[in-house]
Amino acid sequence: MRFYLYPGPILLIIILGGKDMFKNKRVITSLISSIVVLIVAALLIWAYNAYTQSKVQEGEKHITIQVINDGVVIKSIDDITTNEEFLRPVMQKYLTYEEGTFNVGTETKHYVTSIQGITPDSTHFWELVVNGTASQVGIDDYAIQDGDTITFEMTQIQDYSGQ
Repeated sequence: MRFYLYPGPILLIIILGGKDMFKNKRVITSLISSIVVLIVAALLIWAYNAYTQSKVQEGEKHITIQVINDGVVIKSIDDITTNEEFLRPVMQKYLTYEEGTFNVGTETKHYVTSIQGITPDSTHFWELVVNGTASQVGIDDYAIQDGDTITFEMTQIQDYSGQ
């Protein structure tokens, strides 16, 4: 994603505001503040995109996928070899839809709704754990790394409401 500083809107504001516009300090302050906010937002977006792209590992990777329910490994696929960069396509291949072993939410929001025919109740969910640590992203955004152990574990939803 590229951002270019385009002076058109600024020139339009100057033309519409006239030469007297710069005599009002409030207008100048607002204009400068708006420009700074836009620049900071563009830099944050650029940094986020650079960070997420740097995590993608290209080429062949060897991973393991496990499914755990009630503390018991109900499925384990060792030494999967893949060139995929993200987790979802690997799941589609190894935990196939046809077998009814892997389902996701809507077309736009992909979240795991069932694995191995097991659908969590309203107090549980399939937690994505990578190398022993809960993932901060979902199956569409997790960039696979060589040697990963990817676990889907049935986990109880924690109540953080303080009740």
